[in-house]
Amino acid sequence: MNKNRLSEIDSAKGLGIILVVIGHVVSHYPPPVGNDWFWELRAFIYNFHMPFFLFISGTVMSYSYRPVTGFKGYINYVYRRFIRLMPAFFVLAVLILAGKIYLSPFMEVDNQPKESWNDFYDILVYPLGSSAGALWYVYALFLYNLLFPIFSKLAGNLIWPWLLVGLAAHFIAPDLPKTFMINRLADYFIFLAVGIIVGRNYIYTMAKINRFGPVFLILFFLLSCIYKILPERILLLGLLSIPAMMYLFCLPSFRDSNLLIFFGKNVFIIYLMNTLVIGFVKGIAFKFATWDGYNFYVYLPVLIFCGLFLPALLKKHVFSKIKVLNAITG
Repeated sequence: MNKNRLSEIDSAKGLGIILVVIGHVVSHYPPPVGNDWFWELRAFIYNFHMPFFLFISGTVMSYSYRPVTGFKGYINYVYRRFIRLMPAFFVLAVLILAGKIYLSPFMEVDNQPKESWNDFYDILVYPLGSSAGALWYVYALFLYNLLFPIFSKLAGNLIWPWLLVGLAAHFIAPDLPKTFMINRLADYFIFLAVGIIVGRNYIYTMAKINRFGPVFLILFFLLSCIYKILPERILLLGLLSIPAMMYLFCLPSFRDSNLLIFFGKNVFIIYLMNTLVIGFVKGIAFKFATWDGYNFYVYLPVLIFCGLFLPALLKKHVFSKIKVLNAITG
């Protein structure tokens, strides 16, 4: 199969990062006064947006994978994955930590750090609970990449080991340690596994989704209306969102959307910097007006716009001109 870049995957990543940015606008409870509706929207989005993101990651990981041979080949693979993901994680994590420490006396910041060496330790060992917790996905993606060649070798061409391990890991995740995000990795592995399976059989799977997608889309909509009473709703809605949303990207209006493709191609830098940008803009704006009541209807689109476009513009006009920054931001 010719490994061309897939426009529908770029568009899907674009929608995924829009949902991530919306979720990051309000990062703590309670929401702005008089806007409980947004917390309900955020809670609904969090049922499926990261499962869908992990699915996309698994699809790309599998679709573009060149089999690793031997120990030396694996070490080279790990090194390439580390250079691709982790410098950006560490640089942005330290930048977020430093920014929160030094700006907190002058403006309101979310998830204020403790100003101690424990903050650096948490970034390395407990990233999800650290001051840079919003970057957890990059950390998780690196660890998933480490496991992928090993499990691929063990599973061979079989599909069922991926699904069996994924489901088992999901159900035992609450009992696993938080160290190195082991519990979170287990919880979401099933969605990555489905993506890996799809990536291996991409053309065949997308043909089936194109045929039966409307059924999945309707079912996803119906279950979304009652998501609060669903057992294992993240598992159910997360898995169901995959064929439902991928069906949308079989449609030309979604697949060929220049805006979604733009966000999809800039997904890494947007993910890295959206919380930093949103937090900085909020901190300045709060000096002039609260975001309570009707003010939130101004804050919301402005923060979403800044979270999506400013990182992409910084990448294009600043980071791309500085060799080191261009390399670590993808």
